[in-house]
Amino acid sequence: MKNVPTSMKKLLLKLRERLPESCRERFVEIISEEIGKLEMENTLKYALIGAAIGAIFEILPLDSVTGIDDWVEIGAALGAWAGFALDWKAREERQQTKDLILRTLKEAMEVEDEALQIPA
Repeated sequence: MKNVPTSMKKLLLKLRERLPESCRERFVEIISEEIGKLEMENTLKYALIGAAIGAIFEILPLDSVTGIDDWVEIGAALGAWAGFALDWKAREERQQTKDLILRTLKEAMEVEDEALQIPA
């Protein structure tokens, strides 16, 4: 959970504490597994990497072969596009995580409700 912001960790801990004790372990397992899958990248990082690769291409005599001499700009644009695609994916994964949290809470509370209804 290295990539998870502290505020989100605190929220998850609060949610866990509100669950019945019998449901907490499963909640933590599910959340830990899903959050572990998240990769949080950003558009700027990939744009800079693309620009750096483009700068290397500009050093090489590729413009005489290809007729293209704007490799830094092309690299930055391609890198930004790739980073944006990854950011989009990360947003979708965060939404899936949010949905998972809500679904897990609902299921955990239903299990607790069923346990309360069973006569002892």
